Amino acid sequence: MLPLLLLVALSVAYRLPALLNAGAVDSDAAIVGLQAMHILHGEWSPLLFGSGYQTSVDSSLAALFFLVLGPSPLALMLSTFVGHLVLLGFAYATLRRHLEGRLAALAVLPLVFTPSPLHTYILGPPRQAALTLVFASVWMLDGASLHRRPRLAYAGGAALASLACYADPYALVFAPALALLAAFACLDGGQPPSAVRSRAGACLLGGILGLVPLVLLFTRPDAVHGEAGLRAGLLSHNARLLIDPALPWILSARAYFSGGGSTYGPWHAPWPVRALQITGAVVFLAAILSGAWAFFARRLPWELRRLGLVGASVLPLTVTGFLCSVMVMDLFSTRYLAAIVLASPLAVAPLASRLGARRFGFLLLPYVVSAALAGWLGFGPFVRGPCPVVTRSGRAVDEQLARDELARRGVRFAVADYWVAYRVTFVTREDLIVVPIHASQDRYRPYRDGFDAAPRVAYLFDPERSNESFPVPEVELAGAGPKLIERERLRVGGLTAIVYDRSD
Repeated sequence: MLPLLLLVALSVAYRLPALLNAGAVDSDAAIVGLQAMHILHGEWSPLLFGSGYQTSVDSSLAALFFLVLGPSPLALMLSTFVGHLVLLGFAYATLRRHLEGRLAALAVLPLVFTPSPLHTYILGPPRQAALTLVFASVWMLDGASLHRRPRLAYAGGAALASLACYADPYALVFAPALALLAAFACLDGGQPPSAVRSRAGACLLGGILGLVPLVLLFTRPDAVHGEAGLRAGLLSHNARLLIDPALPWILSARAYFSGGGSTYGPWHAPWPVRALQITGAVVFLAAILSGAWAFFARRLPWELRRLGLVGASVLPLTVTGFLCSVMVMDLFSTRYLAAIVLASPLAVAPLASRLGARRFGFLLLPYVVSAALAGWLGFGPFVRGPCPVVTRSGRAVDEQLARDELARRGVRFAVADYWVAYRVTFVTREDLIVVPIHASQDRYRPYRDGFDAAPRVAYLFDPERSNESFPVPEVELAGAGPKLIERERLRVGGLTAIVYDRSD
């Protein structure tokens, strides 16, 4: 257990900048937290607030953390981060069946020191629950033949793979690889054809049963299907983004520095660091691809060879999905390539077995250092050199002050940019409810109804997160109902608020 405990300790220490600044939660994650609060009051839906394709699985997990710790940005972040630590445990436990402890720990290091696109999943919902279920499926299928009731283990592993796709559609990128693992795992132990067929039947049954919630979800009248779609016509556009910046960033050949909020810029590394980044990325990519080559290396154990091929297969699956995905739009679409890094411990396991701990550790070192650097820079204002720092934004001080100042003026409802709206609503625990300027971005209709009915409202501007100019053009507020008459302007820390009365 010592290597696993060390991995967990390193993972926690590495993410202290985000954990200490949990109050900087963004609106996408805040939606999960808001739904979790409503779940605790008996309001439940299988779909995430305002989404026709993402489920409330992460919200339900967050609700359990809120039940113990109370609703807070830190509790919300922990509901995701603990899921990542469990994923880390499943990955290590899987490799530990085939490698000695130090080797297994080294192979799992890419899940500890990750480039910043993975922060989106590790430190903020939704999505982590699905990824944890993927690795639970890998662990169960990999060891199914050793189980006291093998058929039950095969069925359970396949069911977990299907449930992962229900938890979030992103797990679909792993689905072919998990199906491949299930097929290979049925051959473990050199069993006779009848036993192989029995195992395959158990996998098929478990997979079908696990798909039931997904089928029920997508047959609902309020479900939508376009976001998980693929379109060949997007190949040229997505290929340009893949080449630069997505693939270099996810492989840590390049790093981007966060300026706070949604502002990211490229970090111009000194040439020795640049050489290290490129070397690390090339070696890491070659190590992943070696998992496919190792499948044909007869001297390696069968269980290790098929695990390497399964891990390596995720790379072409992920790249193909990225090239055709309708969701690929900009720099931040790099997160859709996260599966390459997540599956890498499986892919590099055969190479680790051949090289041994010392040589494999030396080979992986340039990538681990580059990834650690890329992820650390991604924390932006939450780090100063090698030290984490606590910021005003990370403690959500201004949002709390704005709530108090507006409450004194009789304001409970406000309007703001999407990236301001739901985070303020969450960090103030709905004491101040803020809706997006554009009603098309509404995620919870009762908030809009309350805003429309309020006689006095406010407009909030956050220079770190708001995308519009200040003051917001009147035409932008035209959809806010009856004409708004400006009553007062006030500055609260870094935020600016304009208080409006509605005309009769």
